Amino acid sequence: MDGSVENGKEAWFVTSTGAKLFYRDFVPARPASSVPLLCLHGFMRNSRDFCELGKTFAAKGVRVVAPDLRGRGFSTRYSDPKDYHYDLVMRDVKDLLDHLDIGPVAVLGVALGGIIAMDMAGESGTRVSGIVLNDLGAEVVEQSAKRMADNVDASDFGFDEAVDRVKLHFSKTYPDLAEERWVDLMLRAYREVAPGRYARDFDLRSLADAQRMKAERPDLWPQFLATRGVPVALLRGATSDFFTADCAERMVEAHADTVLTTVEGRGHPPLLDEPESLAAIEALLQRASQR
Repeated sequence: MDGSVENGKEAWFVTSTGAKLFYRDFVPARPASSVPLLCLHGFMRNSRDFCELGKTFAAKGVRVVAPDLRGRGFSTRYSDPKDYHYDLVMRDVKDLLDHLDIGPVAVLGVALGGIIAMDMAGESGTRVSGIVLNDLGAEVVEQSAKRMADNVDASDFGFDEAVDRVKLHFSKTYPDLAEERWVDLMLRAYREVAPGRYARDFDLRSLADAQRMKAERPDLWPQFLATRGVPVALLRGATSDFFTADCAERMVEAHADTVLTTVEGRGHPPLLDEPESLAAIEALLQRASQR
């Protein structure tokens, strides 16, 4: 499949590691003088998290690219957990940029995507010209991370039941959503696997490498500090228990080119449709484009 659709151009390509990677490419009709925005989702998510954002910024003249990382969404799934090693996931992302022949880029990431963003920025001063970290700090609150992991279920559910599960898990995170928005959030995270049955849209085996990463990186301070010289936008949900206000303040103090935006009425993570989130991303793109 390779065509223009409502959610951007959808396409696949085979990376140097052999993974068949699905991606969405929102190409503006009239590009502005902005670097492209590469959007990378979290451990248990997929590129649908960025469809709304992609359309919003493409209308502003910004090219937005959002892949499904291996094991998630429509990208390759593996039977061997070793094929989900972080180094392979990151290699796929670099191959995507090479395949599209774009760069430098600003990178927006949450959780796994944010780690990749920091590592890419730390490796090269030219490929990444700006970073947006969506509710990801240099320190992760273990209790919060464990709670999210405990919510993972490989079962499938009826439509209404899947929506109710999303409400159950995120009602405190997003306290003011209308019913149609809850349905949208379910369809971001779940995919119809049989008529009327919906399951989380990722391979549970893709989480196998998380414990190794946690042991090797008890915190993300080295990765964050390695981005000095690259402008950073921190988005933090005001009620987030995943990314504390204290950690955010210390990150701003440690990195001179970091701007913190606190998104009221949101926990982990902001949905990226909030006015303050959009303004922070736009400001970061301007800073990144001036480098």
